[in-house]
Amino acid sequence: MNNAVYQCDLTWPYKLKSDLFSLMLPVFALDGKATNDATIYYKGLYLEITTIKNSIGRATIKDKAILVFCLSQLMVKLNNSYETGNIASFTAYDFLTTIGKGTTGKDYKDLEKSLQRLNNTRITTNLTVKGISLPTEARLITEYRYIKTSAANYIEVTLPEWLLECAHKGIVLDLHSTYFELSRPLHRRIYEICQQKCGGIYPKGKISVSNLHRLVGSGSSVAKFRCVIRELTQTWNLEHFTLTLNKSILHISKTLQKSEHTTANTVANKDQS
Repeated sequence: MNNAVYQCDLTWPYKLKSDLFSLMLPVFALDGKATNDATIYYKGLYLEITTIKNSIGRATIKDKAILVFCLSQLMVKLNNSYETGNIASFTAYDFLTTIGKGTTGKDYKDLEKSLQRLNNTRITTNLTVKGISLPTEARLITEYRYIKTSAANYIEVTLPEWLLECAHKGIVLDLHSTYFELSRPLHRRIYEICQQKCGGIYPKGKISVSNLHRLVGSGSSVAKFRCVIRELTQTWNLEHFTLTLNKSILHISKTLQKSEHTTANTVANKDQS
């Protein structure tokens, strides 16, 4: 694709979107201090995460907010048949206020670090999603730069080909509008797994704690992680999912809206016929 810029326009109503690769595997680190390369194996799948030399660490799930923001803006333009490109353009102020951050000097510096980590992280996996596979050492973003104009200062983020292919083929999943309000990295990752398990017409799912441990990318022991999940089920306040831990199985129930109830009942009736 030839380089072309699309402007992120916050005046348009849009839904938050995520790619499926980072929902199905722990592409992003929970800890901002994670600097080591990592390899994760899960049910025949593998994920290798590497960083370039002298980088400040692996991309984190908080850094992913930049990709979610850019992808969401791209999808609303595609869905409305507007011209798009492979380069997202936005102001730091618009991005920070959208994700609920402040606009102090520290917030701007943190944004720069997020861009650096995204730019420096590479992933390799054998996961294929609806015919789309990633190249070896796929990039999360191709590059970024700052553009100064008389009107404002912009950040331009060039998106990788694999992410653009996902967008143009509609291989993305909705995130709830309160996604950015989940301030704890673990909570954000657990929500992603819930959405991936129950984001469609089926309202229930389940996963073992040991598998959840792998998909989260937790660095703690499984036993300690189980205690964390047990506590989380007692304090979880995201109304769209209910979490219940039964021994070593986490049960996930989605709170359906009216239209979803109708669709789910239709599917259930078909299954019984």
